Amino acid sequence: MKKNNQNKRCLEINSTIEYIFDWYNKKNTKLLNVITYPYNDIRIFRDLIVEVSQNSMSVLYLCNNENKYSEIIKYIRNAGTGVTYSKIKNGNSGDECIINFSSIDNIVNIKKYYDLIIIDDISMLSPYSSTEFKEYVDMLYRNCGKIILYTFEEIMNNVDTIYVGNYFRTKPFIEPRVITTRIDLNTDIPFVMYDYIRWFKKNRRKILIITPSGEKQQMVYDYYVKRLNIVEKMKVIKYERQDHDKICRYAFENKDNAVIIVSDRVLDDFIRIPDLDIVVYFSNDECFTYKKLVYLCGEVGGMNKEGEVLLLSNGVNDNIDQAKECARQYNKISWEKGLLT
Repeated sequence: MKKNNQNKRCLEINSTIEYIFDWYNKKNTKLLNVITYPYNDIRIFRDLIVEVSQNSMSVLYLCNNENKYSEIIKYIRNAGTGVTYSKIKNGNSGDECIINFSSIDNIVNIKKYYDLIIIDDISMLSPYSSTEFKEYVDMLYRNCGKIILYTFEEIMNNVDTIYVGNYFRTKPFIEPRVITTRIDLNTDIPFVMYDYIRWFKKNRRKILIITPSGEKQQMVYDYYVKRLNIVEKMKVIKYERQDHDKICRYAFENKDNAVIIVSDRVLDDFIRIPDLDIVVYFSNDECFTYKKLVYLCGEVGGMNKEGEVLLLSNGVNDNIDQAKECARQYNKISWEKGLLT
């Protein structure tokens, strides 16, 4: 059964790459939307980037995760293509290179014509909505050959679209658990949270508590430290930006003890922390868009990990419902393709 699933995942990878190549080489359309879950792999684009660049055609790879630049560059070097590449910070530099890398934030500055533009919004959470991405595509459309959108949801209507399943994960995408309560979360937590905290401690989990503001962060931190006096049982850390690397390193290396990190921001770097669970306090706050909630689920499930995403609030809103639906759809696609064990 395990070998059969591996074969299906290999088939999914190969069929996806083949579809992308056929679209680029044979279809007379300019837009392709590749839809998948957050933090999926980018290797489905590597061979296309190499082929296009070897034909002396220009490529622009837009992504806010610079580690992906390095991954593609390493692949290009190993392929021995000899093509030139550079990272650009504005729309005018790097013109002499075949492949350019830049952040999505820089889209408004792109002026050069490119034969292929790949917009990767999967490898790192960006603040841009589907409406904003549509506007960005409109800006680039007339000054490029073709565009691939790599996104967690459908961006453009009536364009070529392919849904990609879990070809590098054996586990389902993490679906969030919603905990609603009438209790004032400014001063207390529901009883079920005590059960979760005991379970987190017993299993030496790393718990990331995310709040909508610095004020709420301080309140939640004080509650766990002073009211629950939980520091006698597990380490509680208040996230500060200047201590980011130290906090991540501590959580990553401290494998034998449970750790709680209370933060007021959503950060992709936490995907590296093993045994991670996330609790979103006041999850119905408008700052928690469904996109942010879906990417948090991706952080917990990244690198084939298993964990929980708990959405704690006094009510459910559209963002919570949409996040749950996105997660269900990812798993539905993967189950139908036979990719999950």
